[in-house]
Amino acid sequence: MLLLVGLALLCWFVVSFAAAPLMALAIRRCDRLERARAVEVLRAKAQHPAARAA
Repeated sequence: MLLLVGLALLCWFVVSFAAAPLMALAIRRCDRLERARAVEVLRAKAQHPAARAA
């Protein structure tokens, strides 16, 4: 039983370390897209009627 627990933990760590670089790439890609669209978003917010003083 203890051997199965150890094997399960080992598999968990292997999968975690294998998935971490893929997750990091996805996060970096999202950050790049966010930075690329930041100017467009700020421009759209500035043009929104709620941004103007009443």
